[in-house]
Amino acid sequence: MLDSGAYELVVYNACYGGGPNLSEKGKQLFDTLLRDQPGTSRSLLELKVANELGVEVASGRYSQFAFALIRNGLQKYVDWNEYDGLERPEVSLSRMVMGEVKRVLEEKGVLTKEEYAVIESADIGLKDVKL
Repeated sequence: MLDSGAYELVVYNACYGGGPNLSEKGKQLFDTLLRDQPGTSRSLLELKVANELGVEVASGRYSQFAFALIRNGLQKYVDWNEYDGLERPEVSLSRMVMGEVKRVLEEKGVLTKEEYAVIESADIGLKDVKL
């Protein structure tokens, strides 16, 4: 999925507290991977660290790494629900539908029922990555 370029990998904190932050072991592996794989995005390296060490070992104090894949073009519709450090991404379906309707109307000046049905039934493009 990541290789296709259709999704963006997003890192967030899945527990109460700050973060997500890497533990000392996580930082060491991250630095090694960064040297070995220059140009790789920070979020992908953090995913590799969490996968290699396990989320518990990779995550620092008051932190727990979580990952989501968001389909390109939908990032602007993601709401980050946060309470005391615990984050949860959610695509605002109503904002996405209205944004896409507005885009089509600006491009064409008209929107058919079929076009609206396609927009309304679109995959919201948010996938949690569980390790």
